[in-house]
Amino acid sequence: RAPDFERAAHFYAKDCDAGGAGSCLALAILYDSGQGVFKNLATAAGFYGRACDGGNAQGCRSLALLHETGEGVEASAERAAELMRRACALGDRDSC
Repeated sequence: RAPDFERAAHFYAKDCDAGGAGSCLALAILYDSGQGVFKNLATAAGFYGRACDGGNAQGCRSLALLHETGEGVEASAERAAELMRRACALGDRDSC
């Protein structure tokens, strides 16, 4: 049976709203890729930010990459560097 990304998005959204940083990250990835939801990089950035604020290093790194390229958010090398430092501090070695 194929994955039901639309259904997954629904449950990720509920858990993200309850403070689940991992679910915010998963939902961001769905919006980033357009799986189960319409692809929307601005919405993905918002969920990456919520994941980052919840202490999820991958959320910080992914949001940094969007700021680096200006996709879905304003391009900002300063903001990208700040988010990479935060991801590094949270343990993401690739961000260091």
